[in-house]
Amino acid sequence: MSAFEMGGGGGKSNCRAESLRPPDGTLDWRDLRCTDTYTDTTAGTHVRSVAIAGDVVVSGYSDNTVKVWQISTGSCIKTLTGHTRDVVSVAIAGDVVVSGSRDGTVKVWQISTGSCIKTLTHTHKDWDWVRSVAIDGDLVVSGSDDRKVKVWQISTGSCIKTLKGHRLSVYSVAIAGDVVVSGSADGDVKVWQISTGSCIKTLTEHYCGVNCVAIDGDVVVSGSGDRTVKVWQISTGSCIKTLTGHTDMVYSVAIAGDVIVSGSRDETAKVWQISTGSCIKTLTGARGLAYYLSFFSKRNYVYSVAIAGDVVVSSYANTVKVWSKSHLV
Repeated sequence: MSAFEMGGGGGKSNCRAESLRPPDGTLDWRDLRCTDTYTDTTAGTHVRSVAIAGDVVVSGYSDNTVKVWQISTGSCIKTLTGHTRDVVSVAIAGDVVVSGSRDGTVKVWQISTGSCIKTLTHTHKDWDWVRSVAIDGDLVVSGSDDRKVKVWQISTGSCIKTLKGHRLSVYSVAIAGDVVVSGSADGDVKVWQISTGSCIKTLTEHYCGVNCVAIDGDVVVSGSGDRTVKVWQISTGSCIKTLTGHTDMVYSVAIAGDVIVSGSRDETAKVWQISTGSCIKTLTGARGLAYYLSFFSKRNYVYSVAIAGDVVVSSYANTVKVWSKSHLV
């Protein structure tokens, strides 16, 4: 296990995975262990979002920066600067990172050079944040407090679609091919077709705002202030599973096949199996000193989670944790 510094210094914190290896000794999601901890002890700075692709983790911070980490070496390989307010959402695809900020812009970065190759202005109003971003190939999607979902083409830097229909802020977006999913403070999950610009499904079983969405094929996952994670089938528009267990609002979700990861204000990240509807792992991080926690929070809220292969990434206040099962024999 390694730990390394950012800003004013860093340190290793205790990680705990509340589950044991199954009796038959098989290697599964219950074998997750915390393998890396990246801690920023600069007062007032905290992690707002994380993303992962292969050996790379990306994190967005309240000090307006984006950091790129290499898991295999445990080092920060790039710090991307240019936003003028908090970076609240990040996404990654290959050598490209996308970030959304409270400054109303979406920035597209090239990891290899560390340069910003496009700045996309979602909104010109100071009070409208870009709450969420997603990327798929040459397309970027952003959701904002202006209640709009925008689809951008990276190569041209132009907005090719503006999707309207939500009644309140768009908190989360996801994209897969010609399909965009959005979650809003209005409690709705909407499924859009990019080519036509039309909403093809509205999913309405949450009774609080939808803070996060994810998509994998015909399956959409959403997390809400109602403390639940819901699993939806796009083709039928039906909720096929409601996952309960968090004791406070769900901030973030990620999906990979039959596995869902959710992060919550209750200070835990949970790993779920869709087919059984059961929680197979609860990931926790030891609470840090109050001095090191951000001014936004006095607790280790799990603001963001991401999953890729055998690796889960979660953010706890000022810390990014990497959880892995593939390192076990």
